[in-house]
Amino acid sequence: MLPKQLTIQGLYSYQEKQTIDFSKLTEAGIFGIFGAVGSGKSSILEAIGFALYGKTERLNDRENRNYNMMNLKSNELLIDFEFEHYDHSIYRFTVKGRRNSRRFQDVKTFERNAYKLENEKWIPLESADASNILDLSYDNFRRTIIIPQGRFQEFLQLGNSDRTRMMMDIFHLEKYDLSDKVRTLETENELNISNLQGQITSIGNSNKEDLLAKQEELISLQSKEKALKCSIEKNEGELQNSNKIKEQFDLLLQYQSNYTILENEKEKFQERKKNIEKFQQAKLYFEPSLNRKKNLQTSIENRNAFLQLSNTRSVQLDTDLESKKQTWETVQNDYTQLEKWQQQIQDILIVQDILDYQQQAKETETKIAIGKEHIDKEEKNKNLFIEKCNQLEENIRLKKSNQPANIFVYGEIGEWFQYKKVLQKQIAEVQQVITIQQERIANGKALFPTLSFNFENWQQESEQQKAQYKSTINEQQEEKSKFALTIELHQYAQNMEEGKPCPLCGAIHHPNILESDTAIAEKQKAIDNILLENSQALSLLESNISKATRYATEINSCEEQINIQSEIIKKTQQSLQLHEQKFSWNGFDSNDENTFVSLRQQAEKNAKEINELEEKLSEQKKQLDNIKETINKYQNALTERQTQYQSAIDNIQTLSNRLQLISSNDISLYSKEKCLQTKTTLEVKISYTKKQYENLQKQLQELDKNKAILTAEIQAAQSEKEKENNELEIILAEIQQLLGKHNITSEESVWKILQQNIDLPKENAAIQQYENQLFAAEQKLEQQAILLKDKTFDEEKWKLLYTELQTDKASLSNYTAVIAQLVQSIEQLHTSIENRKKLEKTLHEKTLRKDNIQTLKNLFSGSGFVNYISSVYLKNLCVAANERFSKLTHNQLHLELNENNEFLIRDLLNEGKTRSAKTLSGGQTFQASLSLALALADSVQYQNKSEQNFFFLDEGFGSLDKDALSTIFDTLKSLRKENRIIGIISHVEELQQEIPLSLFIENDAETGSHIHLQMS
Repeated sequence: MLPKQLTIQGLYSYQEKQTIDFSKLTEAGIFGIFGAVGSGKSSILEAIGFALYGKTERLNDRENRNYNMMNLKSNELLIDFEFEHYDHSIYRFTVKGRRNSRRFQDVKTFERNAYKLENEKWIPLESADASNILDLSYDNFRRTIIIPQGRFQEFLQLGNSDRTRMMMDIFHLEKYDLSDKVRTLETENELNISNLQGQITSIGNSNKEDLLAKQEELISLQSKEKALKCSIEKNEGELQNSNKIKEQFDLLLQYQSNYTILENEKEKFQERKKNIEKFQQAKLYFEPSLNRKKNLQTSIENRNAFLQLSNTRSVQLDTDLESKKQTWETVQNDYTQLEKWQQQIQDILIVQDILDYQQQAKETETKIAIGKEHIDKEEKNKNLFIEKCNQLEENIRLKKSNQPANIFVYGEIGEWFQYKKVLQKQIAEVQQVITIQQERIANGKALFPTLSFNFENWQQESEQQKAQYKSTINEQQEEKSKFALTIELHQYAQNMEEGKPCPLCGAIHHPNILESDTAIAEKQKAIDNILLENSQALSLLESNISKATRYATEINSCEEQINIQSEIIKKTQQSLQLHEQKFSWNGFDSNDENTFVSLRQQAEKNAKEINELEEKLSEQKKQLDNIKETINKYQNALTERQTQYQSAIDNIQTLSNRLQLISSNDISLYSKEKCLQTKTTLEVKISYTKKQYENLQKQLQELDKNKAILTAEIQAAQSEKEKENNELEIILAEIQQLLGKHNITSEESVWKILQQNIDLPKENAAIQQYENQLFAAEQKLEQQAILLKDKTFDEEKWKLLYTELQTDKASLSNYTAVIAQLVQSIEQLHTSIENRKKLEKTLHEKTLRKDNIQTLKNLFSGSGFVNYISSVYLKNLCVAANERFSKLTHNQLHLELNENNEFLIRDLLNEGKTRSAKTLSGGQTFQASLSLALALADSVQYQNKSEQNFFFLDEGFGSLDKDALSTIFDTLKSLRKENRIIGIISHVEELQQEIPLSLFIENDAETGSHIHLQMS
């Protein structure tokens, strides 16, 4: 990953929008981000991590993270980060957030999005999780690319299981975890075996004898079935003729029954014809007049009710109009006072502002007094720290005057003694390896007699014995073949009969048949025993040859190792001689290391005391700078408070001049509560008066309109009522005339007929249908009687024939079912015999596969293989890290791994003994962590085939002395030659002078953090 641009706004101390263009920084190879403590340096790394992963170092989800991350003076948060991936693709990750305008502490969940640049357009990605792109989890991203404060030495101090998980994540070692696949194979194979065993069990012990028995049973049943089919065909012909006659007699009975039913309904249909005639008369002559009379009477009743209700409403409207006119006159007087009330509200608002400025002036005056007290106190502290710094500088000067002139020579002499020990130790270790190899050679040669071999010529002896065994076996097998032919001819001879042709030559006369010979069988048995003994001896000999070959190979390997190690001893001894010739320091003895160590320890002790005093002086100066900065802040704040106080006094005078109805002398009579109460009362009064005035106007207009509409409706209803009364009298006369004409006594009789509500078309159709059905039934009955005039039908004979036929068919059905089952059973039995053979063969193959899978399971169980691969990667990482760590520690310390993959330190200044990595000093821990981090970054770069490697570091430099700091910085500068890019975050001044291009962060109390590009 190579950063290109980062924009921050509203995050922690970043109030205003700040943008970092990384192009110039990354071109420099090594750059810095510097600033005072709390200026916002680490926030840059945290912004990158949060944009990519949605996580931060400082806060988690349970700590109201969204609110705490947003700057308290900002209402919006923005993080916009662009970077170039290993494959040169450009990605962009954004974070946006907003504060609730009504509730200050309510900051909703931040919106995170991710984009990829394609054809100069940002294409949105489905996920905003960078682990899908970088192939790194958030934890491993902090350990390999961007390392925040408190995390730099994490990889060095991780436990075995956590470090293994990290290696799996970074290098994708999960591909070596084959245990799940083996378990899947095992489960699948076990399931196949179980299924095969179940299938074999379900098949049972099927055999050919059962198959032959079922085939014979099938032939017998098929013969019986054929005879029964002939009998059924004969009876079916006779039954078919009888069924035709029976159908004709059954039809005659049905016709007779239908005619009788229709004849019984004849009187009922005649009565229905009379009712239809009466209903048609009433419908035609009376229904229109009766319906009109009814409608007119209903309409007249409704109009009477409407007129009564309308007259009541008219009286009520008159009353309401009079009441509203009286109220209108009262409200109109209040409406003229509205302008005066509005001006009173304006004066009240001015008084409120004056009261606020008076309170502000009072509070500011108190803060001015407190600020002056703080400045006086900090001035006293400043003088005290100046005295302490002067005293420390004097002590340092005295200590340095007692320090030897050339203290660095101790390091060179120490390295000389240490390297001498290393060479001596290497000679001893190699000599020990030679001794072990010689013992292994002796032990290997001692094993040859146990195999019945002589070590000097074991190959010649073994080849001779092997040839002898093979020759004996070949001779006996030839002899056995001869006897086998004789036995085979004897079997043919036993089967030959006089007069029948020989199966070999075809002759029919056999004058001299071969007789049985027991001696042949016994001799063949003796040959088999000789073959078995020689085969076993040959097998044992080949096994011994294999072991002897392995022993000889190991002996040859040991001899080669002895030659190699001897050459190493020779070269190491030469190096030791040359090294001893390099000892050229006057005043020291190359054979007296103890005196040298004593002098060096005294010099180191004095140097350590000087360093401690310098660190203490540096700390005092930092505190002094902080005090000066605090005094400056207090003075700036005091000036600002005084300006605020004068501004409040000026605003009070300006507002007092704007008052119209309230006197400036009466302001003291008001409080904020009284102002609010008076203002609210006037606003309510104004609003109420306006609404009442407008409502009364609308109500009066509405009442006048309703009065006019109601008067017109009453006049129209009275006119319509008179017309309907006249029409009703005419209708009543018409009805009396119709009753007399048709001899009907009253209207009630007519209404009773009409209430029947007869459906005339449907009723006429029903009567016509009945008459047609009666005629047709009569005709069919006569025709069927004529057709059966001379015929007879025997019911008992028909039933007997039918029963016999059904019995035969049932028997035939049983035979057919049994035959079908038997045929199916034969097929299944035949299939089962074949399937059983196939299943048993497959089961044998799966059983052999089970043993092979168990071997694989033992190999990959418990993630052991993955742990082994992880250990290999970790050892390679350790070797790469030591290339830098040894240089940084002047070949004094060396990183190693124990059997639990935990880091150890081999201390070459203390006879090369090992100790825990936790015993390192702060500076040494930083050096070891840096070496491991760079080695890990190398591995990630190689894995991703990246041309450049980016590395961001926010920790550790403050724990180093000047020499270590110089060594570390030289190492970092050398990385530029390896096409690396290093970003350093620190407040150490020495680093600022060494790094040519950097960002400087300043935190302003009012406007927040600002980023500036500067060159040293």
